[in-house]
Amino acid sequence: MSRALARTVICHRALEPHQVRLAALKWALATCALTAAISSILFACLLLAAVRIHDDIGLQMGSKLQLLEHNPQMVFAGDSRTQEQVDPVLVAKLLGKPIGYAINIGTPGEDPIAVLAAVNRHLEQFRNVDLIVSLSPYNINDGIKKDFFYPSTVIARLGLLQQVLTFLPSHIDTLVWFIQDAFLDASYQHGFPRLRSEPASQLGFEPISGRIVVEQPTPPSAPQRYRDFLGSLVGPFEGHPYYRDWQPAGIKAHSVRTALCALRPLVKRLFVVLPPWAPIQPMAQSTAWRDRDAEFERIVAAMAEECHFDLLPIANIDNLTVEYFSDETHVNKLGAAIYSSYLLERLGYRLGDDAS
Repeated sequence: MSRALARTVICHRALEPHQVRLAALKWALATCALTAAISSILFACLLLAAVRIHDDIGLQMGSKLQLLEHNPQMVFAGDSRTQEQVDPVLVAKLLGKPIGYAINIGTPGEDPIAVLAAVNRHLEQFRNVDLIVSLSPYNINDGIKKDFFYPSTVIARLGLLQQVLTFLPSHIDTLVWFIQDAFLDASYQHGFPRLRSEPASQLGFEPISGRIVVEQPTPPSAPQRYRDFLGSLVGPFEGHPYYRDWQPAGIKAHSVRTALCALRPLVKRLFVVLPPWAPIQPMAQSTAWRDRDAEFERIVAAMAEECHFDLLPIANIDNLTVEYFSDETHVNKLGAAIYSSYLLERLGYRLGDDAS
């Protein structure tokens, strides 16, 4: 009896404290590993679903395409440097044409793939149109992986493995944005919402006010710095997000080239515009900045030669001084009138003449 009791006591002997901690650690690690595995699988499934339902035409652009009901002969497309800078009402007025002759379908982060999708979906309405597309350095820079700067159109064309290798772990927020964007756009599968009355009345033009603020250095001998349109303090100037981690020979450049080559035969004429920067002296005097700007222009010029579109690089506009910019990248509402008039002239149009 005593032996049996002894065996029972031995079998139920309490574990040593270090054994308890070790067992708890094993259970915690196993739970974390299982949770990570399940989360990874679910995230991968969401990515695959987002790619499947992705539409190259986003919500904002989809609403602006309703402006095609005016049967325009000129369409300005591209990112915010079209959206905020080109006034199609003024363009029509300068040409002596009715309102609706020109429209602006630019939206933030819009890239040539999205423009190509819009043209293909409304092919008959674009066939006799002069299409003017703005292009910015981030459009071909694989180094900048922030949302909007790495368009959903390109992300959707990456395989799952390439998406993971490109964005994880430091840019998972871009993939989350892509998933959210895809599901939001898919919720409007039966039609995009009507364009708001104010941009509709301005035929898609959405100007912004304000003036660029260049911060005075302390001490005065220190290099000038400024806050870019994302609110980040920049200096030296090649640190601008458009050129940050400059990698212009990757999948984004290939996608842009492919889209522009496909666009050219679908429209009457295709122009690609490289808009100007604010004339900030230290920025213009930066050798690294000038070198990158020149390289960007050379790359797009090679695309123009290959795809047979007209390239219009704009280094500066004499009377578009710094007070006409809302930040280093975009002109403000007053500057938009100057920019629109200059752009029209550089495109070869004459006042009262549709240049056809």
